[in-house]
Amino acid sequence: MNAVASSVRPPVISSAELSREVSHQASYGTTTIVWVFLSVYPFFSIFDYVFAETLWQPFLLIRLIIVLLVYMTYRVGRAYNWSYRWPLHLILASVSLTYALLCNLVDFGAISTYFLTLSAIFLLINATVYWKAFNSYLHAAFAIVVQLLCFYLVNQRYPILTFFQEGGIVFMVIAICSAYIPRARFLSLGREIRLQLTAQHTNDKLQDLNEELIGKNQLILDKNAQLKRLNDQKNDFISIAGHDLKNLVGTIRLSVGELQAEGAAMSPDQQEYIGFISDASGRIQYLLNKLLDVKEIEGTEIAFTYEQVDLNRIINRIANDLTDAATRKDIQLLLNMLPTSIIVQVDQVFARQIFENLIANAIRFSQPANTLTLHTDATDTRFVFELIDQGQTIGQAQMDRLFNKLDELSHTTVSSPDRAGLGLSIALRLTEAMHGTLTYASNPRIGNRYRVEFPLA
Repeated sequence: MNAVASSVRPPVISSAELSREVSHQASYGTTTIVWVFLSVYPFFSIFDYVFAETLWQPFLLIRLIIVLLVYMTYRVGRAYNWSYRWPLHLILASVSLTYALLCNLVDFGAISTYFLTLSAIFLLINATVYWKAFNSYLHAAFAIVVQLLCFYLVNQRYPILTFFQEGGIVFMVIAICSAYIPRARFLSLGREIRLQLTAQHTNDKLQDLNEELIGKNQLILDKNAQLKRLNDQKNDFISIAGHDLKNLVGTIRLSVGELQAEGAAMSPDQQEYIGFISDASGRIQYLLNKLLDVKEIEGTEIAFTYEQVDLNRIINRIANDLTDAATRKDIQLLLNMLPTSIIVQVDQVFARQIFENLIANAIRFSQPANTLTLHTDATDTRFVFELIDQGQTIGQAQMDRLFNKLDELSHTTVSSPDRAGLGLSIALRLTEAMHGTLTYASNPRIGNRYRVEFPLA
């Protein structure tokens, strides 16, 4: 989430990018002003024809020349990528010069009309132009200076006060005040363009993230399809292998049954071995049935067959069965069991599997010439089994690894060769599945200890 939030953080707009976009927008506005000026300015000769009948023809020619110069400047500027400001400067400068002459050459009664016309031109241009206010103030000052200069050079008929009374003061106020408009428009344009660029960059980044997300989703879909194929293959293999094993175990049990029927002809040792084989094949058949039931109903939990079981008797039997394996490593199994039965509500086959896995792996990981103590006890509500190995410690980290081996295998491959101690992890899962607890510890002070608890029946 944090990574995604940082990815869509508002981008930083560089000054160069902002300036380039502002210039582009300002250039577009300049094009509008130029074409309006080229289309309208010659028609201002109508005022000349009405108010200065003797001057309208030469000033029409002047206006047409100005229009031609502005057009040429605009076209050449576009071709050579000049600043968008040059046509605007030429328009305001030529208008200021033209009206400076007109205001000082026309009759006294027409001066105010030309001042108002010049004021309207300045106001309209300042209201639509995109540039810094300094340019508008500069042209306002230029127009005022040119007006006063022409008055002193051309018009000696009236006093200077006439210049202000007949509209000069109005033009000065409008020209200076309207010069503030471009400042506000330029700043507003900058903020607007910055917001537009930010939104555009953010949308581009979101689009990239969306495309990346689509790609990752597709990758997940492909991986899920691959996992489904592997899961189907695994399930098919379990079904085939499980049913084949059931048939094989059934054959073994049938043969054992025939041997047991002829038990009178066998020695006691042979009868004991036949009993071991019968018991083991029965447990294998039970486990296979549970495994195939879980597979066929696509469940996630084994349906245990709970019954009242004497765990003391089961642990004693397991210890007897594993005595030979312990003797081969010169390991002594010391039984410290309660003399009475301890009845617990568990699945007998899986409970036997838990304790068999714990004791067999304890023998496997213990060093030779060692003693393993098996202790059972009962509190008011719980059965307690402890397996104590006072020899060389395995280490808590290695213990954690052994008891979580199933998690490791689930993240690698089922055919992984590192399967040592898998029985400990299976014992932990089965204990917890039957509502028991299995704890373990390994350190030099206490040795290697395993503790299993189940609620009493």
